Amino acid sequence: MQYNTNILFLFTIILLFLFNCSKNPIGDDDKKITVTIINQNGEPIEGAYIEGGLGWTRFKVKTNEYGKAKVPYGEKGSIYRTNYFPKIVNNLYSSKYQLEETPKKVKLIDSIKGKEAVVFNSDFIVTIGYEGSYFLYSYNDESVNEIGQHQIAKTYKQIKLIGDLLWLTTHEDGLYC
Repeated sequence: MQYNTNILFLFTIILLFLFNCSKNPIGDDDKKITVTIINQNGEPIEGAYIEGGLGWTRFKVKTNEYGKAKVPYGEKGSIYRTNYFPKIVNNLYSSKYQLEETPKKVKLIDSIKGKEAVVFNSDFIVTIGYEGSYFLYSYNDESVNEIGQHQIAKTYKQIKLIGDLLWLTTHEDGLYC
């Protein structure tokens, strides 16, 4: 008798699960709309991502070559693509959204040593490597040149620039200013 009760209980749980739960409540096409992502010239943006939702309603889609993608109607989402300013949308209900191109595209000039840039202005860059080395570089649009380096400590824990003062805490060597 106990064996039949357990099987009946398990069968009931499985039936409830099958009838009350779906894989994705927003997976139905009748609850989705097709949106078009365009740039400021009205041209479609291929490869833009639209994502949002929470939990079961979480989604992430990529636009096709015509800038179109199907998204859940009314969900909050973000729209983004490299070299465009991202856009947050509180309710995805419109059929067309526009992303603005960034004014300048970032270009790689050169690689430098150091984990964090602590000073970065129009004349030079100062970085600190994890091993506690301090690097000073000059740069222009074409290249980056190392001016000098200095070993401050064995390793650093945290750095903070307050005004013109650089504070550096280390794992073994104390606090530097």
